[in-house]
Amino acid sequence: MSVALRPLEPGDEGAAVRWAADPLFCQAASWTVGLSPRVIRRHWAALIAGTQADFRRWGSPWTRGWWGMWIWPT
Repeated sequence: MSVALRPLEPGDEGAAVRWAADPLFCQAASWTVGLSPRVIRRHWAALIAGTQADFRRWGSPWTRGWWGMWIWPT
């Protein structure tokens, strides 16, 4: 199996919205449990649209969704 990364793009925040609907995932990822989909979407859309050149935004797409998203400073 291989894993590919690509830059995140507008619309990818939908994966975070789906993940945030699962309280067990939120607890495991240290996310706040119970935030509204609107709040999650707005937060991730802002991260993805960020323009800081030293801040990387990557996703690992999978045919049935997403394996993960990573956002970190370089």
